[in-house]
Amino acid sequence: YEYFLPLNVLHHDANSNCDQVLSAFNTILEKYEGSSSFHNFHRLSAKELGSKKKDNSNNNNEDREYNSQRIYEYWKPISRIMNEKTRTVIYKCNASLFTAKQQDDIDVELVKVTIKGQSFLLHTIRLMMSAAILVQRGVLPEVALDVALQTPFQILFPKAPAEGLVLVDSGFGRNSNGQSYALNPSDHAHVDEVFMSEDEYTTSEVFKIETI
Repeated sequence: YEYFLPLNVLHHDANSNCDQVLSAFNTILEKYEGSSSFHNFHRLSAKELGSKKKDNSNNNNEDREYNSQRIYEYWKPISRIMNEKTRTVIYKCNASLFTAKQQDDIDVELVKVTIKGQSFLLHTIRLMMSAAILVQRGVLPEVALDVALQTPFQILFPKAPAEGLVLVDSGFGRNSNGQSYALNPSDHAHVDEVFMSEDEYTTSEVFKIETI
């Protein structure tokens, strides 16, 4: 997948150094790489995950009130389903500059985030992006991502807009669980068998740049 967003979304100051902004953002995105439980980065129900939610009768009203807030000033210790069904492997997650031309031929600098992984859940990438942006802008502390990935407690993030998300390609890996690739960056080039030929990939890139 690739996710595109305006460069100015990542910083408040128009005079910020672009390289420093990208470097800081990549440091945040690196937290997603590896094999982790993304139980706080999906919008699937407990039934869809094939598990029973504990104390559901007691938490329904509390969950509705908790979900109504966009950014939380406190975290309630509500348990979140954390098992192999919520495990996602991220081989690569990093940001780079991408220059796009608008209809009036004005260059617009965007940030392109490349995400390569397997077993994505519903809205995972949009939630990953919003959480990383909030940390980058200082709305949330960096430790929020560590807590969201490593504890069973529920930490909800708003979804980033869907318009920036593009599925670039898909394939099957040689290792079905992917953990060896996630832990060995030198194997990134051999993760999957690409479905598209080189010509098809070029055509898709032109369509992405000129149309999307």
